[in-house]
Amino acid sequence: MIKTRAQQNSLMQKQLPKKLHIGCGTKYLEGWLNIDNLRGTPDKKIDLEKFPWPLPSDYFEEVYCSHVLEHLSDVQKTMDEIWRCCAQGAIVMIKVPHFSSMAAPSPFHKHSFNSQAMNYFSRGEEKYGKANFRILSTRIFWYPDDAEYVSHSSKRKIASLVGKFLDFFINLNRSFFERVWLYYVGGAFEIEWKLKVEKKR
Repeated sequence: MIKTRAQQNSLMQKQLPKKLHIGCGTKYLEGWLNIDNLRGTPDKKIDLEKFPWPLPSDYFEEVYCSHVLEHLSDVQKTMDEIWRCCAQGAIVMIKVPHFSSMAAPSPFHKHSFNSQAMNYFSRGEEKYGKANFRILSTRIFWYPDDAEYVSHSSKRKIASLVGKFLDFFINLNRSFFERVWLYYVGGAFEIEWKLKVEKKR
């Protein structure tokens, strides 16, 4: 028997966590639905380049997507798909390498980003696609903000302390940093956005 879309969504939702971890790799988060198709041991193997993803619509309340968007071919379709899968008011955390990062020109990266990138997916004159997010916060990090990474050596701990000092001044005026003085401090490592899904008109 052919099921309606609503019935298919209902079946997919059974026992699914409300939190979605996109492109989990080897970083498995307990209590989340960890998805990936390249490595690690995800809860669900999904090809993120094929749309729509086999996930229910209007369901997830929280999404974490760290260092994934730069590897995917179509950023707009990916953001539209994240928006589709999320419930109204869901919180979406996205991290990508900053365009000035030494990692940004990796041959495995298909896109680079500055601090304005998510403006194209929020309500305004420049919005594209279906997705509509409210940008709650934008932060540029000079050094990785990952406690596990930093704790590996004393050099990383020192660099992290320097980074926290620089982060304060960088985020006072991100546009000025990106246009004028970023290369005087060796660029930045990553950008983090906190977004809120808006669906009600």
